[in-house]
Amino acid sequence: MAAETNRSRIYLQVLEICGLIPSAAILAKETSNKGNAKPKPLAQKEFQRDETTFNLSLSVEKLASRMNIPIKHSNCSDPNSEETISIIKGLKQSVIIYSGPAGVILKETVLNLGKKFLHVHPGLVPKFRGSTTIYYSLLKEGTVGASAFFMDRKIDQGPIIRQDTFPNFENNEAIDCFDDSYMRAQLLVNVLNDYAKSGSFEIREQVKSEEEETYFIIHPILKSIAIFGTKN
Repeated sequence: MAAETNRSRIYLQVLEICGLIPSAAILAKETSNKGNAKPKPLAQKEFQRDETTFNLSLSVEKLASRMNIPIKHSNCSDPNSEETISIIKGLKQSVIIYSGPAGVILKETVLNLGKKFLHVHPGLVPKFRGSTTIYYSLLKEGTVGASAFFMDRKIDQGPIIRQDTFPNFENNEAIDCFDDSYMRAQLLVNVLNDYAKSGSFEIREQVKSEEEETYFIIHPILKSIAIFGTKN
């Protein structure tokens, strides 16, 4: 379940490299950003990681077509729309990888359709729930990690499938446009490979902890400190 975002583009390219091809895709209509500031154009279109070049100028539709993934188009950008719900109901697949529009929360009307929505979150839950948690993790612990879980009605509180920590990024300035999504894609591949080996998802409920925290969009000054440190 994709939108025209860098995250969806990176997910698809990483899955293609690993030979993990989704059997279908739902592609949401691009948002018009009406009334909101337009996103800044990427200064860098290509990123090199692990001896592989990732091209962010390719559309999700083009990538899916290249991978021979059947695409079901939604004419609405909201994954909670009646049109999208109708498409989901018609899917034979029971598990949907969620890479929808940023900041959009799936409502119970979607979560109760009898499908499992697999989401990869950029933070180790329950310690780092909410928004921009990758920066809070860098500030508090100097490390980065991600959690794969099945979504439920409570934000970032669904049953955990797998959690991994990753080496710190070589260039923190590329977190938003590339490395956040690349880290999540690596965990997604690990989850799918685990499933391929065992034939099932091993899940565990999140355990309540004194360290658990829900964060909100980070202040620009704190974000700058997470990226550049205190020396700058």
